[in-house]
Amino acid sequence: MLSIDMFDRITAKGKCPNCTCSFNAIEATPAFPVVGSSNQKIILEFALCPECYKEFAKGSEKQQKIFIKNSIDNIVINPNNEWTVTNHLAIAANSGSFFNAWQYGSGIPKPIFDLINQGVIDDVVVLPSFIGRF
Repeated sequence: MLSIDMFDRITAKGKCPNCTCSFNAIEATPAFPVVGSSNQKIILEFALCPECYKEFAKGSEKQQKIFIKNSIDNIVINPNNEWTVTNHLAIAANSGSFFNAWQYGSGIPKPIFDLINQGVIDDVVVLPSFIGRF
């Protein structure tokens, strides 16, 4: 059984999509949602390292837009990094936990995920069978 002391030592290295630093993703704080394009339904949730999150939270709207653009650009340039990004379906399937969503995903099979993203299937219909699986 894990004690609180043991939990404090657990690390899961992720990369901040803004500054690209490695950090313990347990400390990731969701900062902003992004919809890929007008025809996509999946909402990506971006989490920043603690330092970037502080800057983002106190920044002006213009500064926040720079964080968002920089984060998206970094992910597009290098999509295979362990960016701390997940989506709203995975968060819902993991009882609201960003960290668990980032680690485990939604568990929704790719063909169904794609149909949700295209708007063919409503996520409200699919999600109840996946919530709390992890």
